[in-house]
Amino acid sequence: MIERVSFHCGELTLEGLLEGPDGAGAWGGAVFCHPHPLYGGTMHNNLVARVTPVLARAGLDVLRFNFRGVERSQGTYADGVGEQDDLRAALAFLAGRDGLAGRPLIALGYSFGAAVVAHAACRGSGNASDAAQAARAQPHVNAVVCIALPVGFAGFGEFNQLRTCTLPKLFLAGSADNICPPSRLRQLVGALPDPTSLIVLDGTDHFFASREPDLASHITQFLDTVRPAA
Repeated sequence: MIERVSFHCGELTLEGLLEGPDGAGAWGGAVFCHPHPLYGGTMHNNLVARVTPVLARAGLDVLRFNFRGVERSQGTYADGVGEQDDLRAALAFLAGRDGLAGRPLIALGYSFGAAVVAHAACRGSGNASDAAQAARAQPHVNAVVCIALPVGFAGFGEFNQLRTCTLPKLFLAGSADNICPPSRLRQLVGALPDPTSLIVLDGTDHFFASREPDLASHITQFLDTVRPAA
């Protein structure tokens, strides 16, 4: 079942779709961030829309939402900075849902959405003082998934927040992706603290056409590592 939801980010109201498992309650929640708004990215992106129900069937309440200025979400594009606030607001909204208190919370993003996750979700995980500051700004995140992180696209910085991120992290890329070149991604991932995983899917590019089921399978296997024991 898919539920239309809205939540606030400061004075803005953002729209989203929440999808959860049938029957039993969710073991955790996930926020899924979409690709670049200026290049047509929305929460209805094909990859996001196809991976989300797989994660829901795996036991997660999954929130995909439109960044500010996209479709019915208020505001305007904010260079990837305001969008980090959007992600924090989405995490807080999901963490406050009935049945999710104290359960794992995962941040996922695809392309631009992965950049937003990389800059925002790991914030403060490296030391106690930063962690205390981050805790005031957003709920604790238990794991991070970055799909096609745009390491080859100018303007997103060096993803320095990741370099002190001790959360479980999964990075996925296509072998023919020129926006997320696997060689550059391997260089970044090799400098990150454990636990960190990298999967490169052969024979696909930045759009993962027809490879969404493979992508979803890798993500669900990774998330099993943060799933609480029954």
